[in-house]
Amino acid sequence: MKNSTRNLGIDILRILSMLGVVCFHVLGHGGILNIEHTAISFSMVWFLQILVYPVVNCFVLITGYIGYKDDNISPKIKSLLSLMFTVAFYSILIFLAFTFLGVEPFNLKGLAKNFLPTIFKNYWFFSAYFGLFLFSPLLNLLVQKSNLKQAFIFLSVFLFSVIISVLHDTFSLLGGFTLIWFIFIYLTGAFIKKFKLNELLSKKWWLIIALLSCVATWLSKIVLHFSGISFLENHSNVLVKYVSPTIVLMAIALLCLFSKINCNPSFAKTISFFASSAFSVYLIHDNIYVRTHLISKIHTFIGNPNFLLLALFIICFVLAIFLSCILIDKIRISIFKFLNINKLSVQIEKIIRKTVNNIYLLLEKACKKISE
Repeated sequence: MKNSTRNLGIDILRILSMLGVVCFHVLGHGGILNIEHTAISFSMVWFLQILVYPVVNCFVLITGYIGYKDDNISPKIKSLLSLMFTVAFYSILIFLAFTFLGVEPFNLKGLAKNFLPTIFKNYWFFSAYFGLFLFSPLLNLLVQKSNLKQAFIFLSVFLFSVIISVLHDTFSLLGGFTLIWFIFIYLTGAFIKKFKLNELLSKKWWLIIALLSCVATWLSKIVLHFSGISFLENHSNVLVKYVSPTIVLMAIALLCLFSKINCNPSFAKTISFFASSAFSVYLIHDNIYVRTHLISKIHTFIGNPNFLLLALFIICFVLAIFLSCILIDKIRISIFKFLNINKLSVQIEKIIRKTVNNIYLLLEKACKKISE
């Protein structure tokens, strides 16, 4: 697809979402949320945490919004294959790097798990995303056949589900770490695309909704945490989860906001430079070995700074990790170009489509014989 036909606003959201993922992991996996804080520092780090909490939902919403097309429900197998090659590349390379350094023991079981990272769920997000891809043709067909009333019913049921999940995980959404949650979010993004629901409000109002959702979630966390009542303190995260209605609303508002942003085409190359490597930032910095041996040590670099220095420290760490991973991925892209991985993905896609078509033809003949 040419840059002129791309929605650059969505690409910007993709970049900002990955920055949010890095911040999310610096705060969580980096141990910053768990160290002792003053009240103002605690409030600040949790504001940052809640500000970036919708990013996973944003990525899946973007997938549904970009992936759905009225005239084509077929999945882009080549794109998934390219992602799978990238996932395997980083999984194996990082494993070998840490074994070479003597940090991790080398064994065939470890090599096998990193050679097939999707199957062994080395990256939970990609494993769920892979399952989502398999269902995407059916999901796209469902959206294609739906009218506005049916979309409204789905979104109403979806809203009911997330509200109920605040009280109890009745529908086994497991906090949003499941394929069924990804399917819900994907369909929401696709319905927004089909019926142009992002046009219902102006950019200003989508921004207001996003900010109000963020502040409401943050206030619930702070008020409950400092309530002095143990029951309320233990439930201070009631709205701080992927399936929270305020977090979901924030993600939807952000998608609608950025889909309406008209970016100067002259910035297309710069945006593409970062957007094309956004997913690899996740694959590198949230690799289990990188997380265990590097990211988890971030909190040890913190003394007792005031909240402004702490905020600056977090921002610098996030930017350093993000930019380092971007530069590393540009090397990976050059290697893939040299090995012609894109052509390999195209050839594999042709084989898969031909095989599926032949199986279908055989099944069709068998069904005709049975009916005769």
